[in-house]
Amino acid sequence: MYFVIETKGNVDDGDLRGDEKDKINCGKKHFEALNTEVVFKEVDSYDAFIDLIN
Repeated sequence: MYFVIETKGNVDDGDLRGDEKDKINCGKKHFEALNTEVVFKEVDSYDAFIDLIN
C-alpha cells in the first residue's frame, strides 16, 4: 500500500488560494485518468489521514 500526502493547512474550498484549488483538482483528475482503484481523499492533517486509514 502506498500513500501520497501533500499537506494543506485547510482543505475547505473557500479558504484555499486559486492555485491550491487547481493543484488539488489536478491531482483528482490525474488519478481518475489512470482509471485505477486509487482513492483521492483530502485531509488537513496527518491525524486526519490516520483516522481515514484506520
